[in-house]
Amino acid sequence: MGQVKNEVKVKFPEGHVWILWDAGEENEYGYEIDVTGEDGIGGVLHTIANWSFGYEDWSHDIWDKWGKYVASRFCAIEGNEEALMKLIDELDAIDCKYTLYHEGESDDENLIDLARIEELIA
Repeated sequence: MGQVKNEVKVKFPEGHVWILWDAGEENEYGYEIDVTGEDGIGGVLHTIANWSFGYEDWSHDIWDKWGKYVASRFCAIEGNEEALMKLIDELDAIDCKYTLYHEGESDDENLIDLARIEELIA
């Protein structure tokens, strides 16, 4: 993980959820959005979801808008554990990972659901 540029903390009965805008590191995944939860208040942290967008010309804009979209969805259900589980399942189904490929490697899994993300933030 690179430098966190923005974060939103949302409270739920079983622990907090953080949405983190990670500016990334060179030669890694680029701009990332990480959703991190904790088991109980003050408990162990774990990754709930992660999306990465690379350092392309369009990456910063998508990263910013997707982070705001994800944060707004969590904020809208603050305190509701049942809605939290549904939202986690919904977001878990969206696969968008920027991968640095070396010569000869396949890019079949690179940015799989980018078009879906673009629709959601439009």
